[in-house]
Amino acid sequence: SETALDMFQLERPGSDWEEGVKGWLKDQGQSHLRTIAKTITFGIAYGRGAAAIKEEVYRQGVNISVDEAQEAINKFKSTYPQLSAWLLGQKDLVSSQGYVSNAFGRRRRFEHTTENEVLAHQQRQAMNMPIQGTVGDLMSLALVNLHHHRKVDKPHLNYKILMSVHDQILTTCPIEEVQETIEALQTCMCDRCIMPGYDIQLQIDPEVSLRWGTTLSSDEAKNYGINLPQ
Repeated sequence: SETALDMFQLERPGSDWEEGVKGWLKDQGQSHLRTIAKTITFGIAYGRGAAAIKEEVYRQGVNISVDEAQEAINKFKSTYPQLSAWLLGQKDLVSSQGYVSNAFGRRRRFEHTTENEVLAHQQRQAMNMPIQGTVGDLMSLALVNLHHHRKVDKPHLNYKILMSVHDQILTTCPIEEVQETIEALQTCMCDRCIMPGYDIQLQIDPEVSLRWGTTLSSDEAKNYGINLPQ
């Protein structure tokens, strides 16, 4: 959502808006721009071009032309000018160094090849691995933190870790402990997840449901005394 605001230079929500940036874009009828921004964000590290971006956003219900997809890619690159240089540098490391590393030093090694198709595949992995590999290590660290936090720091809490999905952790807890559980997730997934060499403050985007598939609205959250970060 933030990327869409930056890419397309959209108006930002005012201080009195309580539904988050994603909700703001939906309210403004601009959710399709979020879909485009999200698709490019996840696809560019795989080397996806305009045609692939067009097809992917179409699968998500947004219809744009190849030219419009290319224009969006150009806007993405101009918004984050250092990214293109970094991606090219990652591709070069396949041949010059033979491996790439994520933020925690975990390496993905590549065997030397003279086959163009194999090399292109390796280069796509070289762009993607430092991103996905860093997120994977952060999630592993976050899960350990969350388990330790409940056992040692906050033994009175009764949240249970059900599963992790990509960059999300699904938990259950008593309704009266929701606020403390959100705070625990912020502490364990962000405050205690430090990437070596990067001065980045992570944040969570919590969603609360009383039952499967039904997200708590802002008004319902207030009724239960739950403060959902924006």
